[in-house]
Amino acid sequence: MYPSRHWAPTCAVIVLAGACSSGNSQGGLNPADAARADASEAGWVGDSRTADTADAKVDRVIDGMDTAGARDVAGERGDTGDTRDAPALDVPALRDTTGGDSSDEVGDAADAADSRDAADRQDSARDTRDAPATPDAVAAKDANKDASKDTAAEVMPVDAAPDVRLPNSCLNPIEISMHDGPHVDLALTTTGESHKFDLPCATGGSDLVMTFSPLKQELVYADTFGASWNTILHISKSCPPGPTITNPTVGLDACSDDACNTSQSQAAALLPNYRYYLYLSGANGESGDVTLHFQHAPVGDGPSSPLAAGTGSISGITSVDDGNPPDVCEASGPSNSFWWVTCPDYLGGALTASTCTGTTFATYLMLQSPRTALVSCANDTDSCGRQSLMNATIPPGAGLNVLSIAGGDPNALGAYLLTYTRP
Repeated sequence: MYPSRHWAPTCAVIVLAGACSSGNSQGGLNPADAARADASEAGWVGDSRTADTADAKVDRVIDGMDTAGARDVAGERGDTGDTRDAPALDVPALRDTTGGDSSDEVGDAADAADSRDAADRQDSARDTRDAPATPDAVAAKDANKDASKDTAAEVMPVDAAPDVRLPNSCLNPIEISMHDGPHVDLALTTTGESHKFDLPCATGGSDLVMTFSPLKQELVYADTFGASWNTILHISKSCPPGPTITNPTVGLDACSDDACNTSQSQAAALLPNYRYYLYLSGANGESGDVTLHFQHAPVGDGPSSPLAAGTGSISGITSVDDGNPPDVCEASGPSNSFWWVTCPDYLGGALTASTCTGTTFATYLMLQSPRTALVSCANDTDSCGRQSLMNATIPPGAGLNVLSIAGGDPNALGAYLLTYTRP
């Protein structure tokens, strides 16, 4: 039906494929010589085309053998079911058998094979991206990240932020909290500080400025007892400091140099809610380490006055203007307060106080000793009905003590008589 010339190359491919699978039918010939021999047997030698063309065909057949061998290897890996590879095996043979007569069809087949190969590569890349990372891959990735960080650290070292501290001043005072209980001890030093302020009660040297804010009207106290050098303390409403507190309470010194027959200081003041400043300095240019003892006790809006040592009595009146009693007991009526300040050699002792005689309204008696956080409350005794009788012990040492009388409810007010004995 067809000239034998068109059948010979196809048979050559079949014989050639058989040789690849059976170990070369030409014995010890190398693949190129075997290919040429097979081509001669298939009738290529008698072809009217030149020997160079025949050699080119042989080369293409050998290329086909390499391609087929590669696909045989892929088949061993389980890819033989991929039908996309099958047509590509015949592409070299088709190119040889056409002899240029069907170049368009052969070119289309080659393009299709190339497209399928490109699709295979894309599928392979997609499979690689979609495949879950193995533990080894994750570990390798983390190692690369760590190596990158180490390299970056070597190239761009990160220094710790410098410890920048603003100098002590009106803009950067030491804050004393009024929320941390009735007393606080602060370890301070004026060594290395500069002289910033002139204090009203003594010529100072290096100094420190502190600040505090009472929550309500309070008696505030500070001392430097225990220091080995000559100190000065001053409480002021301003910074830089102004004169001593306007209208100071009798018996309280807002600026103190030598207190209790020592070279240390003891300052106290009755202060409404506001922001205040406390200054520490040294007389005669002295400076050094010190523990500042800071105390405070809330009092009502009524009058406050010193309470003398020994036995005594005080008559007074509470009124509606004396509201806002100390919030240390359950009293809610108007109040008056009495206080005293002690020195380091104070021995303390028993205190008694009573409103059982000369008082007609329900009363509360309240005692505060901030240095030991002592609070004592007395009201409605069995011995004198709605009035109060207190027995307490005052702790020894330097500090502030406050005794207050208040009504048991907002309407409990009027004249009272307070009798007492205090150490």
